[in-house]
Amino acid sequence: MNTPINAIFVNYSTVFDALLISDLTKRGMNFNLAIGANKTVTDLIEKQGIKCKYSPDGNRCLDDYLQYPSEKNSGYSMEKFSISNRINILGDIDNEVENGLYSKVYAYWDDFIKENSIDLMIVKNTPHEVVEYVMYEAFKNANKKVVVLEKTYWQGLMLLITDIFKTTCLINNKTIDVNLDIVNKDGMIPYWTKAKRQLYGDERNKIFNKLRSFVKLTMQGIDAKSGFLYGQYKTRDEISAFNILQKLYLFVKIATVKKKIIADYNSNVVSLSELPQGRFVIFYLQCEPEKNISPLGGKYFDQIKAIKTLREWLPEEYNLVVKEHPSQFQRWHYLEKGRYIGYYSKISELGCYLVDHQTENKEIFAKCSLNISSSGSVGLESWLMGYKSAYLGSPWYQIFSEINKISSKADLLDIINVDISQTTPKEKLEEINKYGFSGAISSFDIDSTILETDIYQSSKIIAESIVEYTNSNNFQPMDF
Repeated sequence: MNTPINAIFVNYSTVFDALLISDLTKRGMNFNLAIGANKTVTDLIEKQGIKCKYSPDGNRCLDDYLQYPSEKNSGYSMEKFSISNRINILGDIDNEVENGLYSKVYAYWDDFIKENSIDLMIVKNTPHEVVEYVMYEAFKNANKKVVVLEKTYWQGLMLLITDIFKTTCLINNKTIDVNLDIVNKDGMIPYWTKAKRQLYGDERNKIFNKLRSFVKLTMQGIDAKSGFLYGQYKTRDEISAFNILQKLYLFVKIATVKKKIIADYNSNVVSLSELPQGRFVIFYLQCEPEKNISPLGGKYFDQIKAIKTLREWLPEEYNLVVKEHPSQFQRWHYLEKGRYIGYYSKISELGCYLVDHQTENKEIFAKCSLNISSSGSVGLESWLMGYKSAYLGSPWYQIFSEINKISSKADLLDIINVDISQTTPKEKLEEINKYGFSGAISSFDIDSTILETDIYQSSKIIAESIVEYTNSNNFQPMDF
């Protein structure tokens, strides 16, 4: 008989999560703690006698739970530390303080694992904000097991990942069918992304140049989330405490910077038809802040560094083209958090061409020799459509052996010179049929595709796989 498994669940958000926790509990798993951002799900989980830490802001509910930092007047709230670190701008948090904050969080979870004999951490999506990533490190270093319920680009389809950098996955022994329209590019765009693009559109010129929209966008950008300007991060509480003149000053300051960034972009961007004749390779920028850059971008979280490295590695006869991610210009993803004045000029100064972000990817695929991203969906999209693709970081789609990782100049040259694979779409999808599990990662999955499946059966299959993995003895600790 297997020893009971002690576990924690991080970032629950859907009713499916509550169902999964229930199924795992029935199979002998003891949940010491569940952390999430949905009140309805919290109520469902607490009815099972499980302690929950709930906050609309997700893992930021851990601020009080950790009693961290103890000196509340220091200004280093969990929110400030988590967000600022994630986009690699520490602002007024110097290295010594940063190391101390990391140490406190790590020490807390290291002690928590030992004192409560925790065997397993289940987490929704790749750990990327500071708290959950440090938890991930603590579990891995303690030779404990982690299962990441990672969304794919197919609605209602997830992977069970045990190593986010190697994308080691649990195998699904049940047959699933993946329906994907690889002719229509939009078939690869997740529902939530399409929905937000349709709702907000492109604010680069059409909206931001109008005074009324300028003020509206600025106020929403500050008030809805928080303000970030060259490392000076303001939490919601700090902004709420400002008087009207202080808020106005902050709004105008950030809006002005945003305006200059857009002007820098416009002065450097070219259309696809304006690119010089000859062969070229394209690098697709990722949104920032975003898990595809930190942590999955690895040493290339600095995308300017990635561009500079690729330019140095490429033969002289190849031009390097860079395309901005369209979402970086949308309201929900505040431009000044991920770019700065002169960012786009640096790309041009490196001898690269910045192509208009509104250019259809399919047009680019047909003309370029190689598509490169850090770990974004465009890498999978181009490969599925029959074009050559590579990545620099650690995307989940590295389970597909025909999409190559670039770690050196030799890798890049080999990939450019190799012939394009002639495998059929069905053959390409063999790995996702092998590793994919049906389940709800987000509320959008609950609203649509997941309701068309037997969610009770899906939950049981996932629960069985997790329990079997946790009880197995073939776990290899992660190398750090």
